[in-house]
Amino acid sequence: MNTTAEIESDSQAQTIRRLSRWVTIATAALLMVTWKLWTPQTIFPQIPFLELLTGTPGWVDWVLLFGVVGALVVTLFSPPPDRFGRLAMGVFAVCLTGLISLDQHRLQPWAWQFLLIAWLLITVPNKSGLHWCRWLTVSIYAWSAVSKLNYSFLHEHANLFLGVIADWTGTKLADWPDTVQMLAAWVFPLGELLVALLLILWPHRRIGLWASWLMHGTLIALVGPFGLQHEWGVLLWNVFFIGQNALLYPRRTGDAFGHQFIKELRPREFVASIPIVTALVLPLTSLRGWFDEWPSWAVYTGRAEQVRVEIREDVRESIPKDLPISDASTGDTLDFQPWRSVNLGRWSLETLETPIYPQSRFRLAVAAAISERLPDEFGIRVTVRSATDRKSGARWTETYRGREAIEQLLDRFWLNTQARRIWSP
Repeated sequence: MNTTAEIESDSQAQTIRRLSRWVTIATAALLMVTWKLWTPQTIFPQIPFLELLTGTPGWVDWVLLFGVVGALVVTLFSPPPDRFGRLAMGVFAVCLTGLISLDQHRLQPWAWQFLLIAWLLITVPNKSGLHWCRWLTVSIYAWSAVSKLNYSFLHEHANLFLGVIADWTGTKLADWPDTVQMLAAWVFPLGELLVALLLILWPHRRIGLWASWLMHGTLIALVGPFGLQHEWGVLLWNVFFIGQNALLYPRRTGDAFGHQFIKELRPREFVASIPIVTALVLPLTSLRGWFDEWPSWAVYTGRAEQVRVEIREDVRESIPKDLPISDASTGDTLDFQPWRSVNLGRWSLETLETPIYPQSRFRLAVAAAISERLPDEFGIRVTVRSATDRKSGARWTETYRGREAIEQLLDRFWLNTQARRIWSP
């Protein structure tokens, strides 16, 4: 007869297998709906994290992508904690890291989360691994909520969601009293914080699970086909959370959350946990702009830096044909030529079917890549708007004209801002 410890161990191993299969299925689905992003495409500039990678040929992307797909297939049929499954998950993590290093645009929030989960399944595929997965999930909810506690979200960006709700109820958001609008806006960050808190408190974890399902179901409705009609990647990521939480927070679980298992960590597991602990803490630095928004789980905040790119009318024939340019002049006729606004966000959505990476570092690098194709280095200018002040929503604004001015602006960043040579003319 099996002992209680053996039964619990078998149950944990089964949960790990199910979780790894669910991550595999979700990764495959998200790769399919954003497949252009992961290929060596030349329709949108690719900005590696390191300058030494700018000369990487396109076939390397195909090799890494093949490695990711192959590892997913193996993991689906032989998931961790099996030795062969852990090896396949390791190949997946290495190849996905390689793809991301070749293009900062690929550091999607879901890709970052799956890399962290893969690390746990490789290094600590046992009771400790499940605990760390729970902590990771709670941190995503908590940091996402904190990122929305700012003026821009509460007064402006939340109106995107509230407008959909108003349409569902047959009303107009403009007709809602200001107090009602503000209270409704606060529901989004406070709801995420409540879910995180309930998932931490063991007696209320089941309530937290149901609350998380309600939250993700609501988000799917708001951004789905009957709401804001956002990309499939956003919808699938929310679907992943629904399945993941069902696995991580089963109906019967009596283990304590977060303190007892840390005392029981073996030395190897303690060392393996350092990257996860780092990932849990790093979002704190994003509040000061020292760490990127997406790996800090700051989504839909409305606070991010903004970069406006404008092209002079007489050089627009030299830029990519699919680049979305406004037909309306900005009203400035410097050099006796009108300027046209370029929508980088729409360009990313139309060509790669994924939102553009939010950091100004990346967007300025894309602007610099566009400038390489212009016959006149002064045919482009960018206007940089800082992240909003959390209390007032204020931004500072600066405009830079010409390729050299943009490149000088890019020199302040530590990470690479040069496009891969497969893009260069």
